[in-house]
Amino acid sequence: MLNPAAAWYAPPDPEAAFDTREYRFTCMGCPLQIEGHVDGFPFYFRARHGKWRLEIDQSGGGVVIAHGDTDDFTPGQAVDRIETEMARWLWTV
Repeated sequence: MLNPAAAWYAPPDPEAAFDTREYRFTCMGCPLQIEGHVDGFPFYFRARHGKWRLEIDQSGGGVVIAHGDTDDFTPGQAVDRIETEMARWLWTV
């Protein structure tokens, strides 16, 4: 599922709301795809042609926890969206 050849990105903010965050950009073009873990929860983010979705891997299957329409994301904007939606989702778990 995760591509070991992809680049890792760990945000430098030590005041972050999460204990652990790892991001792997598996595609930087169109689509923008990011895989990784936030506090032990594996996720997959995809943005293409003004649409995006964020999935969490639960019990071996992806569950879409957030999606929407937007302009194309920069990698930094995508990470911000992932963290916002993961924080919302973790409050419901």
